[in-house]
Amino acid sequence: MIEKEIQDVVAERAAALGGGRVEPDSVEVLLVDAHAAPGCAIYRARWHNGALSAVVIDGEGPDTFPAQALGKIFRRWIDTTGALPDAMRAARVAAWIYDPERRRTVIFGEEDIGRPDWLPHLRPPVRIDDGVVFWWVDPRGPSEVRVSLDPRSGTRIAETPLHLRPAEPTR
Repeated sequence: MIEKEIQDVVAERAAALGGGRVEPDSVEVLLVDAHAAPGCAIYRARWHNGALSAVVIDGEGPDTFPAQALGKIFRRWIDTTGALPDAMRAARVAAWIYDPERRRTVIFGEEDIGRPDWLPHLRPPVRIDDGVVFWWVDPRGPSEVRVSLDPRSGTRIAETPLHLRPAEPTR
């Protein structure tokens, strides 16, 4: 039942994003995290030329707008437990929502850092008052990602690329 609803919503959203016509039956839906927060599940929906994350919260339809969906999850954590979870968990959930195609690697520890010259700059996830700060890496390099709740605008996200010189060749 929920899979069909996600397929329909994602097909409509894909068209709105300029992805052309997408048949709902061509959307592949995968449950990513059944317990992202109490009563919240994250799904990844993929089709021939794209992907979106969909968040489903008890009694609501799928939400495919990343900032809005993550804000709902953050608020659910705060409303049910009084706080956001540990930074690693919050970063993992944010990454699933903002990177459904898994093109980036979240830095959880030094073992995730591919270049020694990045070590002084990259850090594991850290909780901030109403959000999380984490680093992720894609083929262009690392970026700091800051996600937080904003009482005026909902959820705020800022991604700041770290511009490092290429590694020096070893002799």
